[in-house]
Amino acid sequence: MDTPRVDLNKYLNSAVGRAMFALSAASTEGIEKPLYELVKIRASQINGCAFCLHMHMRDARKQGVKITADMYTYPAGGTGLDASLPPWVFDGGREAAYKRLQDPATRQKIAEAVRTPTNEWENLYLLSGSPERILLASFRNDSLKPLTGKTLADCCRTHTFSACRRCNTAVFHHADKSANQP
Repeated sequence: MDTPRVDLNKYLNSAVGRAMFALSAASTEGIEKPLYELVKIRASQINGCAFCLHMHMRDARKQGVKITADMYTYPAGGTGLDASLPPWVFDGGREAAYKRLQDPATRQKIAEAVRTPTNEWENLYLLSGSPERILLASFRNDSLKPLTGKTLADCCRTHTFSACRRCNTAVFHHADKSANQP
């Protein structure tokens, strides 16, 4: 995306705009352009602005700076808790998975698989580092909505769920099946 989010033309002729551009020009006097771009990149990282980061990295490359970045310019991601379950749980589709999750022996097998490091599938539970780093962002089921904003570890400590292994497997997924659908 090459278009700026702010319409600079709107501000170019204002007193504030002229002062900002004069200040910018004065502050960069004597600084090599590649270094200036690196400073802008760092400011974009600090500000958490992926758009600006992309723009300034492109500008730095034009100045000959050899620079790359991870595709994720933020320290977190978002997905459903089912992404932390082994793929075999969903063999046959979601209905088959919900049925599997009703069986205590299968839930135990799932819990063991989730806690075991492997290269066979991307275990987002282990990749997160700990249940303290898994934030519950939203639920379709109204009865689970009070958990929004809590961590998975918080839920394991409450009376809402009797054991952490239940948090890590069936409870959230079963709740989605019986969710209040629009």
